[in-house]
Amino acid sequence: MAIGAPQRLRILNDQTALGFILDAGSISRAELEKLTGLSKPATTELLNRLEAAGLAEKSGKRDGGPGPSAQLWRVRPEAGYGAAVEVQPGRITVTIADLAATPVAHVQQSWNESSGAADVGRCIDAACDDAGLVRSQLLHLVVAIPGALDPRTGMLRYAPHLPAWNGTNVTAALRSELGIPTEVENDVNLMALSEMKNGLAEQAENFALVWIDDGVGSAIVLRKELFTGLTGGAGEIDYLPVSAGPGTGTEDPQERLKLGDLLSPEAITDLATAHGLKYPLPEKAIAAAAAHDVVHPFIQDLASRIALGLAAVVTVLDPDLIMLGGKFGAAGGQNLASVVQEELSRVLATSPASATRIVSYPVTDGAALSGALQTALAKARDKAFATGSIVTP
Repeated sequence: MAIGAPQRLRILNDQTALGFILDAGSISRAELEKLTGLSKPATTELLNRLEAAGLAEKSGKRDGGPGPSAQLWRVRPEAGYGAAVEVQPGRITVTIADLAATPVAHVQQSWNESSGAADVGRCIDAACDDAGLVRSQLLHLVVAIPGALDPRTGMLRYAPHLPAWNGTNVTAALRSELGIPTEVENDVNLMALSEMKNGLAEQAENFALVWIDDGVGSAIVLRKELFTGLTGGAGEIDYLPVSAGPGTGTEDPQERLKLGDLLSPEAITDLATAHGLKYPLPEKAIAAAAAHDVVHPFIQDLASRIALGLAAVVTVLDPDLIMLGGKFGAAGGQNLASVVQEELSRVLATSPASATRIVSYPVTDGAALSGALQTALAKARDKAFATGSIVTP
């Protein structure tokens, strides 16, 4: 049956009000009245309607002002739950939170990369058991996974470290196994979303999180929206063709390489060794060289390689900000980022797109999981606040 205009307006008012209440944590009727622009009777009716629907509840009173204490309202956290999963080689991590973003369970289990979606289900069930929930109470689930996901087909690409899923429709497999609303997203993309909400990119309109690790990639955010491209491959700068020559490990300018060849663990180790730095891990060599008071030649050459890739990003997107992350991108801290900034300015000396700020993005455990949970909760709230949950006959 079609929804009439008055009822549709009431639905929008209810959903808007729930957003205001959620943002405030707890709110009085008078405060909600000001925010929504509704009359006192309409606001009172709205709150009563949300309470009857099980979406809002009274949460004590506010004292301290003249006159009677103000009744406070909040979104009822138990109205729904969102869940996030981070899949990494060797482990699966699950976090569940209520609609107020309060975590109610956090579970981590070991994982064999040759296994499939059933292991994710077992970890989710363990988290649900801890929270006293069942899977069906999870209104939305977001899975963070390394690799590029084609949004058209659900196929996972560029994920050789996850052999059971690489080249398969991982989205369909997880939805079939779990039986709950599920979406899958690249882990670096989710880190970028997390930083945009309350991190280094909070003030940036357009930015990139460049991830230099066992592979090279980047998350692209344009006008505060994640941009993944037609096949999900936007930002996969590992495959960017580059010319060989000075600073690239070979002097043959006819030899064709890709950026990932220059920034692989083996290539960084070889470059460090050529500069007399012998460390068991390339990130240790980067950190040690970056700690010098003057720019170490190894850092200069590494920054030149990184700038080759960033030049393509900057000239096409002209972003406000680029964050250097991953265990190699972040190992040199802001010292490496500053040298990359200088090198990029030199490479783009004749380009108008040369004002991009380069900063170090420290490797933060759980950043992808945080971004996944933010995304899951946004979708869970949309579903909890949907028409059928609010409007009563």
